[in-house]
Amino acid sequence: MDVTSSTPGSTKHSDQTNALLLIVLAATVAIRTAAIAFSPDAFVRDVDGYRALAESLAAGGGYAIDGVATAYRPPLYPLLLAALAKLGILNAPALAAVHVALGTATVWLVAQWGRSWGLGRWRFLAALLVACDPILLRQSALVMTETLAVFVVTIGLVTLTALAERATVPRAAAAGASLGLAALCRPALLLWLLTVALSMLWLVPRGRDRVRAIAWLTVGALAALLPWAVRNQAHFGRPVLTTTHGGFTLLLANNPRFYEHLRTAPDVPWDAAELTREAMQARVRAMPADELANDRREYAAAWRNIRAQPRAFLRAAMFRLSRLWGVMPLALPGEGSAARALRYGAAAWYALEFVLALAGAWSLRRRLLASPVVFGLLLAATLSAAHALYWTDMRMRAPATPVVALAAAAGAARSWRGIPRRKANPG
Repeated sequence: MDVTSSTPGSTKHSDQTNALLLIVLAATVAIRTAAIAFSPDAFVRDVDGYRALAESLAAGGGYAIDGVATAYRPPLYPLLLAALAKLGILNAPALAAVHVALGTATVWLVAQWGRSWGLGRWRFLAALLVACDPILLRQSALVMTETLAVFVVTIGLVTLTALAERATVPRAAAAGASLGLAALCRPALLLWLLTVALSMLWLVPRGRDRVRAIAWLTVGALAALLPWAVRNQAHFGRPVLTTTHGGFTLLLANNPRFYEHLRTAPDVPWDAAELTREAMQARVRAMPADELANDRREYAAAWRNIRAQPRAFLRAAMFRLSRLWGVMPLALPGEGSAARALRYGAAAWYALEFVLALAGAWSLRRRLLASPVVFGLLLAATLSAAHALYWTDMRMRAPATPVVALAAAAGAARSWRGIPRRKANPG
C-alpha cells in the first residue's frame, strides 16, 4: 500500500503548496481588480467594434456592423460579449468581473502547467508574473481580446502537454479544439496550430499513436473552426477561417510611407491615421458586397510594396520584431509624469523578466524541442513569424506571456541555486 501521500511531511508540503496557490490567486484578483478600478477609461471605448458586434448578435442581427454582415474581426471574443448582452449585463461591472475571472483562471492554469516544467514552487513566481504583467493589466481594462486570448492559449498549452504525455483521442481532440478556439480569438495563432500538429511527428514515439494524435488534433481544431468557416461561406461565398482584416494589417505594415518613415525617423512613432482613413474609406465605398475583394486588394498592394522595396521590407520586419519583443511602451501624445513613470516601470519589469527568461532558456536548452517547452517555443516562434510580416506592437505578444513567465521562473531558480550560501558559524 502506498502511504507516501499521507505521511506528515508530505501532507505539510501539500498544505504549504495549496496555501501558496491560494495566496497567488487572491493576489491576482486584487491586482486585476485594482488595475481596472484605477483605469479612467475602463471599458469605455470600443476601438475594434467588438461590443457593437456582440450587440448585433444578441439582438438577432447576426455577426454584423450596422446591419452589414462582416468577417473583419475574429468571432470568439464578440461571442463572449454577446452572452453578456443577451443577459442584459454588457456593462463595465460585468466586463470587469469576466476579465478578472479569466485572468485568475489563467494564473491558476499557469501554476498547473508549471508542474510539467519541473519548477516546483518556482512556478508560483511565474503565475505572479502573469498576474502582474503590465500589458495584461492594461488590456484587462479594455474591450479587447488579450485577456481571453491568453486564457485560451494557456488551456492549449496545458492540453498539449497532456497529449504529449499520453496520446489518447480525448486529449488530442481537446488540444485541437483549444488551439482552434485560440485562432478564433487571434488569427495569427492558426500558424501555431499547424506547427504544433507537425511537432507530434517527433513528440509521439509510436507510429499508430502519432497518426491518431495528429488526426484527432485536426478533428478537434476543425470542430472549433468549421462553424465560422461555414458561416463565411454562406455570407461571402468563401470559407474564411480567420478574418478579412489580414490585408489591411499587412498593408499597414508594408507601404511606402511607413518604409520612408523608418528610413528617416525610426525613433518617432509613425502616425498611420492617413493610411487608415484612406483604407477605411475604400472599404466603406465597397461594402457590403466586396469585403473579400477589399481584403484581396490590400493584400495585393502590400505584396507589391514588398517586392518593389525588399531592403525596406527587411528593415521594417526587423523593426516589427523589435517592437513585438521590446521592453519600452511607446509614449502617447501629451504624456504626463504619472504615465511616463508607468511606462518606465513597465520597461524595467520587462527588461528584468527577459533577462531571467534568457537564463531560463539556457538552462532548459536540452529540453527546447521536448514537451512542454517546445509548445511555448513554437508559440513564440510563430507569433514572431506572423508579426514580422503584419503590423504589430507589444500587445501582440500577449499570448506568449505564460511561456515567458515560466522561462523567467526557470531563470530565477537557476540564478538562486547559483548564489553561494554562507555557512553558519559553528562557534
